[in-house]
Amino acid sequence: MTGTNAPVADDVIYTADEAAAYLRLNRQTLYNMVSRKAIPFLKAGRALRFRKSELDAWLEASAKK
Repeated sequence: MTGTNAPVADDVIYTADEAAAYLRLNRQTLYNMVSRKAIPFLKAGRALRFRKSELDAWLEASAKK
């Protein structure tokens, strides 16, 4: 599969708590960003998941603004 959203075979998937820790955000801040669709996330049933590669790309794009 090709494309910008294609998962990498060894891509790390974070839970909300892990993503918040990685981004050094409060968990509630992360949830607020998800509700505004201001950060890339996945839904696995009711659970939120975050690809490290997408978070890294989002951080890079945010830093360039």
